[in-house]
Amino acid sequence: MLKIKDQMQFMKFMKLCAARIGSLFNATEIGAEIGVDGKTISHWLSVLQASYLVTLLPPYYENISKRIVKTPKLYFNDPGLACYLLDIESPRQLELDKMRGAIFENMIVMECIKHRTNQGKEGNVFFYRDSNQNEVDILVKEEGQLYAIEVKSAMTYQPTFEKTLRKLPEWTSTPITRRAVVYTGDFENTAGEIWLLNYKHIGQMWD
Repeated sequence: MLKIKDQMQFMKFMKLCAARIGSLFNATEIGAEIGVDGKTISHWLSVLQASYLVTLLPPYYENISKRIVKTPKLYFNDPGLACYLLDIESPRQLELDKMRGAIFENMIVMECIKHRTNQGKEGNVFFYRDSNQNEVDILVKEEGQLYAIEVKSAMTYQPTFEKTLRKLPEWTSTPITRRAVVYTGDFENTAGEIWLLNYKHIGQMWD
């Protein structure tokens, strides 16, 4: 499909994409590392998108009162492929790898996108980041309202996980239906303003 002249360059591109899961996608930066121009990287990326291998998550900037980032983030549709490209060969290795948090976030992002797809809907899954580095990992917009999710691969809850979720209503006039921290721990709490959910129960966000 791409008529790639140098397979090694393309494989390096794929590996660099995997190493940037959850990061803002910069075609020029990646091209400089590989030795090709930004247009080539953008072309390669468009084919990966058309092949359902990667997804670009757009930033949310509707009714936002602060200066915000407008560059999308990169995720793999199959986190297993990302692990392969990162040379992660076992669950044990993944537990210890520096990319554990990013891959876990990738999985939760794709679960939210699948939620929309299974309803026959497309898009409306975003992230939030402003010029002061305030960030919310996932915003899902449904029927004019937002579901906000902070993703943590930790097994132990920390109050700091909720910091940006608590401030989010100050920055957008869009109604926020539910806010939640999704993590790997077993303790859950859906009684407060901000829910705490084990990742296996993320479906409760929309129940």
